[in-house]
Amino acid sequence: MFSAAVGFATMSAAATAEFELVSERTPTPQMPIVQTSLAAHAWLGLASLASVYQSMKQELNNNTIEDSFNLKAQVLDELTKGDVFAIIPYPYELLADSLTVPQQVCHAIVLHVNVKGCVVENSNPQQPLVDVYFGRKEYQHPQKALKVQYEFSVGERKDNYTLVSMTADKGPLKTENIAIHIEFLPIDKDASFIHFAYSANYGDLARFALNTYLATLGRNKVGFSEIGTDKQGEPVYIKGIQGVVERNTMRYFFALHSYFSTYYQPESQRFDASLNRWFDYVEKYPKQLYELPRDEYLKAKHKERRDADKILAKSKES
Repeated sequence: MFSAAVGFATMSAAATAEFELVSERTPTPQMPIVQTSLAAHAWLGLASLASVYQSMKQELNNNTIEDSFNLKAQVLDELTKGDVFAIIPYPYELLADSLTVPQQVCHAIVLHVNVKGCVVENSNPQQPLVDVYFGRKEYQHPQKALKVQYEFSVGERKDNYTLVSMTADKGPLKTENIAIHIEFLPIDKDASFIHFAYSANYGDLARFALNTYLATLGRNKVGFSEIGTDKQGEPVYIKGIQGVVERNTMRYFFALHSYFSTYYQPESQRFDASLNRWFDYVEKYPKQLYELPRDEYLKAKHKERRDADKILAKSKES
């Protein structure tokens, strides 16, 4: 009996913590299905990514650095996929040296409000495992959250293109084939073009949980895509499952952005700096991203980091 769905992920690890506690008596509307022309595979490769950059660069260069991104979401019958393409003001070598190291990827993704911890298992250096813990927006001990174990791999690393992947066969609520891909190429000595993508297959249980969430606590939450204007001329944003995909895709993208924007600060100050930078994005897009006050977010993240460090220390002892 599904008496209470602790809202952790339907489609993918990225969507994991969009749910909260919801009752089984809640009505569950039909899952909306949106067909798009996005490529079926999650990553593009050097040639295709370079072509996408050429097609987008004028649009992206017309925006400010912070708004220089293109967001796409794909919702099919049993598949969801989110993509962000962006020009980011960080050297290619910095990205390649950092994102090919699973520990540094962990340092970035824990900025996401619903990521309670990220621990790398180094039992097999050639194929490291990354345990990511997903939970509610408030403080939660990682071991009381939901763990998804990813295989981390560097698909390619060249002078002009790098691909990093995190994949999991199984996820929460019987989700399958969960994948996170980060690929990027240099634009000039100080900037790169990056593509962040995640995708997952989901079944009936995940569909039920998501529909329940969208009918209750998630009914007023919106994504980033504008679908019109209201009577006051203010933008109206997409809701439903596409909104879920868009919010979580951008949470991860802003986590990467925040991590690298504070990369050259003193080590003792970096964690706080990156947390505050991430929350700056929350305040920039409050309709989509605001979940709790800044001080509560900071306090929770520090406690969760200490918890995750203890988990890592115990794993090294065993």
